[in-house]
Amino acid sequence: MASDGRTRKPLRRPHSTVRRIPSPLAALCARCGRQWARPRCWPDPCGTVGLTLLPCCSRPGMHPYDGRVVSNFIMQAINGEDITVYGEGKQTRSFCFVDDLVDGLMKLMNQTSTIGPVNIGNPGEFTIKQLAELAIKHTGSSSKIVHLPLPGDDPQQRKPDITKAREILGWEPKIKLEDGLPKAVAYFSSLDLSRFRKPTKHTAHLNTDAQAADATRASKA
Repeated sequence: MASDGRTRKPLRRPHSTVRRIPSPLAALCARCGRQWARPRCWPDPCGTVGLTLLPCCSRPGMHPYDGRVVSNFIMQAINGEDITVYGEGKQTRSFCFVDDLVDGLMKLMNQTSTIGPVNIGNPGEFTIKQLAELAIKHTGSSSKIVHLPLPGDDPQQRKPDITKAREILGWEPKIKLEDGLPKAVAYFSSLDLSRFRKPTKHTAHLNTDAQAADATRASKA
């Protein structure tokens, strides 16, 4: 459920070459567990295309092993496994529950007052360690938090600026992380995990700046 707060410039295309994305598609993609982490577009009456950068979100319906931090931590906690946090866990993320996300998308797609980019997300900011602690709390797990080396490309902060969403759409998220997380926990706890293939072993922590420097030196030797 995290957004880095970036925005994308509108693309200009002939109106006849772009098809409007119907509102039900937002809910459909959410139910399918797909990640809305890339821009989606639609035309306005003037023939321009608006874009929004969407966050990672927490929701029932996700694949238990989809590799994102919310599902990772919840599944590790449910299974009583160590929860893997990269670095000290001080890097921050912002999490938006799917109900809020879909509501914001529908308001954005159904308005005509702006054609510029608008961020849809939850500006509430949590550290990765806080999320791990919440996963343990809401699952009642005995899991321990273990720290692995921080990947060199891991963003230190992600927080969307939703000023335009508030001013133009009259929208802001209503569901807090502590309220949405138990719903995700209940969903994951109800799954028959034998129907899902476990992911390959995580190797992100092997991609550290120090190791990259060592590899560069070795290649020059």
